[in-house]
Amino acid sequence: MNAIATSQRIDGRSGVGRLSAAAVLTVALGGCAAHPEPVAREPVRGQAPRREVTAAYSGGTLKTSLDPAFNVLVVHAAAESALRARGYSITSSTGSADHARITARSAGSGVGLRTILGDIAVEQVVVDTVASSDSTDMRVRFEPWGDEPRSRAVMDAVLTRLRR
Repeated sequence: MNAIATSQRIDGRSGVGRLSAAAVLTVALGGCAAHPEPVAREPVRGQAPRREVTAAYSGGTLKTSLDPAFNVLVVHAAAESALRARGYSITSSTGSADHARITARSAGSGVGLRTILGDIAVEQVVVDTVASSDSTDMRVRFEPWGDEPRSRAVMDAVLTRLRR
């Protein structure tokens, strides 16, 4: 029986209850747990093989931890370069030694919603880089809903620039 059929109401007189929509979605989508997967697996021609870096996608955000030797601003510059090379227009770019953020949108995406607070793009990508005591953490999120394949493609492009 498929997920659509099991989510329909079953006659209560037969003694069989209803499955909640949440339970069906959890089973059908495999739960909400983050599953770390490698990114940047293939070596770039003419360069030393890159180390495998794992990233976990959860709640619409792809996250990875890099060696603390990677300065936040170096990762930030690599992310900005990767986004521009992939055709994104940088709408905001701020950074310090502790935290950096880039907000970009694809060319031609335009403005999706005009509000009293300003224009809101329908979809944008945000790359955050944060320094912690034992790593430099990078997060990639396509707002508002997330997009795992595109997040992984952006992260892979950043890691390629970092030779990871």
